[in-house]
Amino acid sequence: MITIAKLGGYLNRKCDGPLGFESLWKGYARFHDMVYICMLKEAAEMARNGPTRRSGIPGQAQT
Repeated sequence: MITIAKLGGYLNRKCDGPLGFESLWKGYARFHDMVYICMLKEAAEMARNGPTRRSGIPGQAQT
């Protein structure tokens, strides 16, 4: 939870209080945006390269 809160601006210093709802919410929103960007990037790569069929064993010829 601290990692998500850090994305929202929580500094996790000794003198800071416990996590707040606002820092958790902002961190979650930022994390969600990061995941969405990764999904868009993967979709763009799939559209550019086309779907590939992968074999379970590396180096094995596909039939």
